Amino acid sequence: MTGGPFARRTGRFSFGYDWSMRTPHSPARPLAILTAALSGLAVGGAPAVAAQEAAGWNSARAVELMERARAVRQSVRGDSALTSYQADARGYVYFYLDRSDTGETALVKTDQVALEVYWKAPDSTKQRIVGLRDEKRLPTNIRYHLDHLTVVQDEFQNLIRLGDGDEVAAVVHPAAPASGTVYDFRVNDSITIAFQGDQEAVRVYEVEVRPKDFTRPGFVGSVFLDRRDGAIVRMTFTFTPASYVDDYLDYIRIALDNSLWDGRYWLPYQQQVEIRRELPYLDFVAGSVIRGRYDIRGYRFNEPLPPLLFLGGPVAAVPEAERRAFPFEEALYAELDQEGLRPLPELAEIRREAVRIAGRQYLSGLGRYRLWAPNASSVARANRAEGTVLGVGLAVRPREEARLQVGAGYGFGRERPVARTLLEWEGDRTRTAVSVEWNAMRDLGPVTAASGAFNTLAWTLADRDYLDPYFVSGGRVEVSRRAGPLRVGGTLLAEAVRSGSAEQGRAVRQVDRGTAVEAGITVRSASEASVQTSGSLWGGTMDGGAYGRAEASVGIRRAWLTRGTSAGASLRGGWTSESAPLHHRYLLGGRGTLPGYGFRGFGGDRYLLARVETSKTVREPWLGLGVFGAVGATWLRSESTPVEWDTSVTGLARYSAGFTASAFWDVLHLELGRGLNGGGWELQLYVSPRFWPWL
Repeated sequence: MTGGPFARRTGRFSFGYDWSMRTPHSPARPLAILTAALSGLAVGGAPAVAAQEAAGWNSARAVELMERARAVRQSVRGDSALTSYQADARGYVYFYLDRSDTGETALVKTDQVALEVYWKAPDSTKQRIVGLRDEKRLPTNIRYHLDHLTVVQDEFQNLIRLGDGDEVAAVVHPAAPASGTVYDFRVNDSITIAFQGDQEAVRVYEVEVRPKDFTRPGFVGSVFLDRRDGAIVRMTFTFTPASYVDDYLDYIRIALDNSLWDGRYWLPYQQQVEIRRELPYLDFVAGSVIRGRYDIRGYRFNEPLPPLLFLGGPVAAVPEAERRAFPFEEALYAELDQEGLRPLPELAEIRREAVRIAGRQYLSGLGRYRLWAPNASSVARANRAEGTVLGVGLAVRPREEARLQVGAGYGFGRERPVARTLLEWEGDRTRTAVSVEWNAMRDLGPVTAASGAFNTLAWTLADRDYLDPYFVSGGRVEVSRRAGPLRVGGTLLAEAVRSGSAEQGRAVRQVDRGTAVEAGITVRSASEASVQTSGSLWGGTMDGGAYGRAEASVGIRRAWLTRGTSAGASLRGGWTSESAPLHHRYLLGGRGTLPGYGFRGFGGDRYLLARVETSKTVREPWLGLGVFGAVGATWLRSESTPVEWDTSVTGLARYSAGFTASAFWDVLHLELGRGLNGGGWELQLYVSPRFWPWL
């Protein structure tokens, strides 16, 4: 894996850093350029002033507050007594892959940065990178723009510029001169902002900002102004689609916090940025994210700074050996050991607030129309029931919160078409999805044994198929809402269920044929929670027979990257009533559940399955070793499973234990397990489960 198209422009493919790249803290552009930009951006006709004021936009109070903010920005740090400052900054930059629909992530690279920050009146700036170390969790040769490794000293200049102009080239600052010709302003509320440590909380006005013309480059978000003097305390924002120079950019979200230092100077305190990319012509649900977080502390004021310090570019760096030897106060993975790659609350809130402020405007930098592939297996796959399946899809984003996806293909083994249509509507905390499928393949459960791509390779190369497929045609409606740390959802579905067949390999287990109508309630923890829990309760009918079912699971996994160790545990179970159709039966045994027993050789209408495991990196990134243990049981009431299923109940609980080895950045896994009561040895190769949703 390389930086690839996901890292285009931000990832310039070589090992190291381009110290010649410019930062956004260079001296302000000439006023003539800014005036020209303002004039051009203002073209397009804003809504009538009366209509704006009726909605609260451009009220006299909002205009007055922004005028005060402009005046403070034009003064020298708001206080003529300030002649210079120096400070220390510490930061982390993470590069990772994500899947936006599930929140799953895969860390690729971590950088830790230490900076010396200088400013001298009237507008001289300098930053020195005195510490820089990194480590890869997946192979990559991504190369960051320099402004991803430094801090913003002045809430950006009058024209906001990111990625040396490769990401955002010239967006007018909301407090730049004459910005009122570009933006609408609205006073939202008066709130208190509290800082960590001993910094004093401050009362601020939140002023919402939106462009008059969304087809032009522009700022969308909020500016928080000190109630006493109008200084900018905080900015949280994203951009209009026209702002993005790089076609691969989905969004950029930024949160800048200032604090009052020495009782009189508003200067940087904390900064966060998140930059997400996807393929511009393919909606593949996978993207790459650069996330940076910096803290600026240790200010010293009005100390003499030699003129030679500011010679050369705005950023300098000590020699590489000295950077790597810097005595960082925290470990490289200190933040991840504590929190993992959870979405930062401030950045997640920026998106919700931007959608609200923008109304119906589209905010992503990606095109509204793209090819659609929910995973690699939707494009091409092969198994014993479908033969070879080829497919293609189209994704349409009519609005920021709405997405329509249509996919179709053909299964050459069954000689039948396959199709799927999905319409999603995502509000502030609510998601609604309506889907229709035709000849969609399902796998008997409860645990997936292999990723789609790996199963295709196993079937193509070794005639091994880890699926027990059946097929459905029908539709479903799902509505879910986030409630604190949980997401609660309801589902209504109607599906015609059919069995498949196989010309070679294991026989396909036959299921009851008919039309199932079900309604269910699901409660699960948010995707970023450290402990993953879920529970569901269903009631349904199939050809006149009523039934019920319930499932629950809990799982926890922790990684201490600083020590190279990880541990995990999971417990899951399910129950169905006697009258439930066969496609709701549970199968255990072998790969994915109880290693060392026959593959899915145990069946029942109730089950329990638990697993614990731990691993240790022996030689990064080539080898990790671990151990695991698993226990599971199935039960079946009087009605037996068909003889051709070739299953039995476990009787006593079955136990498995064994060893694992991982290689190549933890991508490939080898598992040697033994069934401890009635089983044997089993050796399995698989790709890390964290990549299965993409495969």
